[in-house]
Amino acid sequence: TNSSEEAHFRVAPSPATTPFGGEFEDCHSFLLQCRLAFERSPAAFRSDSAKISYVVGLLRGRALRWAVAKSHNDSFAWTF
Repeated sequence: TNSSEEAHFRVAPSPATTPFGGEFEDCHSFLLQCRLAFERSPAAFRSDSAKISYVVGLLRGRALRWAVAKSHNDSFAWTF
């Protein structure tokens, strides 16, 4: 491709990741959506803390309660 073709190329905006409430059957699709968001915007997710913050921000219900409980445990490794 030449530079004029590249200048007209635009990446479609990412769809919003669906919040996760802790249902087992939704876990794999939620993690896939998160991984795709990380791959699509690597500059926004350079650190584990940025990834964790993004994921925790999408948790609801019992999934969020689990994260809150784990956040109080110093031995829990908050890495992704």
